[in-house]
Amino acid sequence: MKTNRDFLIEALTIYADNIMRNSFFFFWNSLRVNVFITDISELKVRIEFVFIQSKDKYLRSCRRLAMNRIIEKLNEQLGIKKKYKIDVEFKEVRTSKDSWSGNIEYGDCYIRYLIPRDLYNKLEVLAKINKESITELNKTNEILIRNTVV
Repeated sequence: MKTNRDFLIEALTIYADNIMRNSFFFFWNSLRVNVFITDISELKVRIEFVFIQSKDKYLRSCRRLAMNRIIEKLNEQLGIKKKYKIDVEFKEVRTSKDSWSGNIEYGDCYIRYLIPRDLYNKLEVLAKINKESITELNKTNEILIRNTVV
């Protein structure tokens, strides 16, 4: 049986993955998004977003643009403010041989937050009641942005 925490992790994973996949300026493919919720205390909760990405176009710097996009959306739409962010980390880009397309570059990114417990409780209840309320938040905005950029 799923707990409220499981519902929230699933909703935040889908939410962050949608932002990454729908960013029109983003030149990295999001291969995997993981959300970890750890260190739950009476006052604070640690949430970590982990992105594993592969590059199919040239610009390495677009990883930073995409991470900023995630941070902005979390701030605007879910109330996870920028001041709660404790770390953004970009791991070294590594290259792997692929028999079909030659060399593929992979990179890991981490965004870590320490949010107030009451905000965590609100998000947890929201995800339990209606997971789609979180996962659908940015879809209409992203469709509008992509249609206006021609």
